[in-house]
Amino acid sequence: MTRVLMKKAQEAAKGGVIAQIEDQTGRRIEIIHNENEAAGKFHEQTQCPLFSMLPQELRLLIFELATAPFDDPDCEFAPTEYYYRLCQTARPRTDTALLLTCRRIWLESNAMPMQLATQHFYFHRGAPGKRDTDWMSRLTKHNRENFGHLEYFVNADGRVSHTVGDIDRITTKAGRLHSFWIGNHDRTQRFHTFRPRTFHVTVRHTDWRGWDSDEPLWLNYDWVQVLLDSYDLRNIETLKLELETLDYKSEQLRPILQRIHAMDSREIESHLVEGRPVKTKFLLTQPDETYTWEGPTNIANKTYPQYSQMDKLRYHVTTVTWTLRFPDIPNANANHLRRAPRIIPPRAERHLFDTYYKDDEYPTLRFLFRQILYADDVAHEKAWRWWRRQIERSKATEDDMRFAFMNIRNKAIGYISRVQALDVEEQRRKAFGGLMAGYLPRKWAAEGSLLRFDEE
Repeated sequence: MTRVLMKKAQEAAKGGVIAQIEDQTGRRIEIIHNENEAAGKFHEQTQCPLFSMLPQELRLLIFELATAPFDDPDCEFAPTEYYYRLCQTARPRTDTALLLTCRRIWLESNAMPMQLATQHFYFHRGAPGKRDTDWMSRLTKHNRENFGHLEYFVNADGRVSHTVGDIDRITTKAGRLHSFWIGNHDRTQRFHTFRPRTFHVTVRHTDWRGWDSDEPLWLNYDWVQVLLDSYDLRNIETLKLELETLDYKSEQLRPILQRIHAMDSREIESHLVEGRPVKTKFLLTQPDETYTWEGPTNIANKTYPQYSQMDKLRYHVTTVTWTLRFPDIPNANANHLRRAPRIIPPRAERHLFDTYYKDDEYPTLRFLFRQILYADDVAHEKAWRWWRRQIERSKATEDDMRFAFMNIRNKAIGYISRVQALDVEEQRRKAFGGLMAGYLPRKWAAEGSLLRFDEE
């Protein structure tokens, strides 16, 4: 059965059977991951001492050791690379062979690889095996729910803050942080799709402004405050900010840390607990974590005059940590409550035309579409007066303007016809999908399969 599930997963990845079923039924297929929900669909393995003699607590410790990430010996980093650090000397790797042994082990340990791993994202100068937003968007719902540690190496140089992906850019507006990682999903679901347990932002020595010319340390505090106040991050449990510099600049780091410590997180009504809204905020965890390490002076195999008299570069690293708290429920388990239903912030509804065209496309057609199709007679008259003003301004003939007006109107009518045809086809597809949605659960139950339709 494990091989069957693997084959189906491979077909889904290639746009195969599962993808076709999801398209026909309009519902997402998932695999049962919980041992209680899968009762009766797996062998108890009572003949194995692992299950008959060891308690579950010890089994889980063994499974954690077996699925914990480790440094890949076949991809070690050169000490001179930008991405080489004390805790990153090789590409991280996770061995998932344990999950293929039997269904019961899979049910007990399937979430561990994502929970234990640290996924590294880089603004620039990334390491081999780095993650990107495309990888993030392909994660299953189950993997997103069990996302453990996300570390993002950012650029603290404010002179290039216009570059896509820079921390300054993705924190300028509410929702951009989520959109950068996940994309523009349905607003009713998007706040549930991005919830790593730990969100870790790191500024390396080579990420500071003017690091190669030994300029004083400078940090834009605005994006730090945005992270503390972000609605998108109220699903996480821990927020970390790691600042790395050279040891002789550690005194310059002190006032930066003092200002960061003085920042306060805004209380936001973000969750529904037992049907009532509750507020959340990030609280500073004391003391800061500090460690040092040593590296070569020829970063990226280049020599720098300011390091010419040094035999090694001695790095000073400080990590500031905040934890999510529920002020209305002082003794709450944040890791449990952060998964509670979210409160969706209000937003003005978009016009129907906006759902089919981008903001910078067809400005004239946008105006006429609204005036002709959705306005009353008065609005239609206003549209005609608008065209009369265009005639006077351009000194064109009235016949030419009338022809242009009718041409655009015909395009709008043609657009409506295409939409109506698509609606009919969609209704037929849903009718067939309804039959499939009723038949497949009975088929899966008879086969003892772990597949099921997502209820959301």
